[in-house]
Amino acid sequence: MGNDEARIDSTSLIYHPERLVEWMKKGDCYPINIEMGITNRCNHRCVFCGLEWVPRTRQELSREILFPAFVDMKDHGVKSLTLSAESEPTLHENLIEIVQYAKNLGLDVAMSTNGQLFNKDKAEQILPYLTWIRFSVDAATEETFSMVHGTHYSNFQSVLNNIKYAVDFKKRNNLPVTIGSQIVVIEDNLHEVEKLAQLMEEIGADNLQVKPYSQHPCSNNSVNNIDLSHSDLEERLKKYKGVIYREQAIKHNQRKVYDKCYSLPFYCLIDARGNVMPCNMFYNDPAFIYGNLNDTKGSFSEIWESEKRKSIFHNIGSMRLDRCRNACVPAAKNEFLNRLKHPHLHDNFV
Repeated sequence: MGNDEARIDSTSLIYHPERLVEWMKKGDCYPINIEMGITNRCNHRCVFCGLEWVPRTRQELSREILFPAFVDMKDHGVKSLTLSAESEPTLHENLIEIVQYAKNLGLDVAMSTNGQLFNKDKAEQILPYLTWIRFSVDAATEETFSMVHGTHYSNFQSVLNNIKYAVDFKKRNNLPVTIGSQIVVIEDNLHEVEKLAQLMEEIGADNLQVKPYSQHPCSNNSVNNIDLSHSDLEERLKKYKGVIYREQAIKHNQRKVYDKCYSLPFYCLIDARGNVMPCNMFYNDPAFIYGNLNDTKGSFSEIWESEKRKSIFHNIGSMRLDRCRNACVPAAKNEFLNRLKHPHLHDNFV
């Protein structure tokens, strides 16, 4: 596993010392990464979707709001955007322009997709502007894919064909983009993890992330969580190239080793309605919405520097962590920041 792949399951905060120094001094800073749901529509109905309870009425962020927001974010130190959140980003009619505009400003851009609509045209116009793209495949056969993704079985081959073309286009044009895939492991697809690893290796994807399922507290899903902490799955996957077994995420699914969420300043989420919030724990909860980009005509800094955001930040800092899901995205960051706040006895011996 290369260094870039290894960081997926840890934290990249160590590569932003100036932001860490600011946080240590002030207890606050601007985000490094922002996750965005540019549309709330999705063409699949995955059984493990953590946001199936979020209303799917058509909501999209317009270019008129996004473009000035990107400029403002860049001017205030935001480094990257992840197009994901509650949606399938390929359903936004202006996706190509959005990705290209953000990248041309100097923002790194990444995207998660189910891959069904990531056709040749999108691949050729988007891949040169992405740092990474991750295809949610979650199965190795048509039947399991159809059941897990809640879509027609024929879409499985469409997704594979789109990944194959993306890999081929990357190679032909010597692009630096990382083309990844993932499987969220549940009872229904556990038996196909190895087969999918072999399939992604044959296609030439750069990696396959093997992740645990973590249920959102508001979700009504009946998916059974599998304890992978004592499984031999990691050992069995070692013979395949590019497999990233999310060991830390699996560990964090069982316990937390930090006392509060320290990572709030370094990351935030923006939904398709323009709401800026700490993370996906707080969808549809007005008490934890920092502000709305539509109300500020795309000014992100106005929201970030507002008293409302600072008040919510303070309130979350005093919350008990048992409200949060176990395998949360910032778990590794919180472990690292907790260590900075509570150094160990021997830390000064470098």
